[in-house]
Amino acid sequence: NLILANENIIILDRAHQVRQNKGFDVKDREMQELIGQQGTGTSTSGMMKYNGQDYLVLKSDSRQTGWRTLILVPVEKLLQQQTEFMRLSFIAVCIMLVFLFFISRFLIKGITKNISILEEGMKCFEEEGKALRIKPYNYDEVGMLISRFNYMTIRIQQLNEHVLVERKRKEKAEYQAMQAKINPHFLYNTLGSIKWIAHREGQ
Repeated sequence: NLILANENIIILDRAHQVRQNKGFDVKDREMQELIGQQGTGTSTSGMMKYNGQDYLVLKSDSRQTGWRTLILVPVEKLLQQQTEFMRLSFIAVCIMLVFLFFISRFLIKGITKNISILEEGMKCFEEEGKALRIKPYNYDEVGMLISRFNYMTIRIQQLNEHVLVERKRKEKAEYQAMQAKINPHFLYNTLGSIKWIAHREGQ
């Protein structure tokens, strides 16, 4: 971590003696001013110049021990880190957009494919009137609608067959009823004709 690197940290004891320092010249005038500041017992932050470079200074004073911790981070490196973070964020966003693009294509393809399958099945049923067994591309909402459409065509065909059977049964019953009416009348006419012929022959 750039901020917590050892070379960025200075630790002072209660007497302002340096206990840790790896990257700074504590005899420098700006550094002497920073070290000599009176402790506040709290954490503060600010800016300073050191060797012609701007630094962000994070200062923390311990009330228990009286020790002070200074963290000095070059502003230029912070900006570089921010730029790197923005670059990585941009790459991550691009990857996510590509991923979302392919996911959306897959979802749209499934929906449009199922709609085309359903439309084709409706045309086929309209022309032939037979029960269909359409297989959906996937079982999303439109896929479930295709399954219901299959069931509906089966029920319609069953109803049509039932109506046809009932119609034939009714026609047969009407024919039989008509036949029952015709037979006695035909027999009566036949007997009448025999009687008339016999009378004419003198029998």
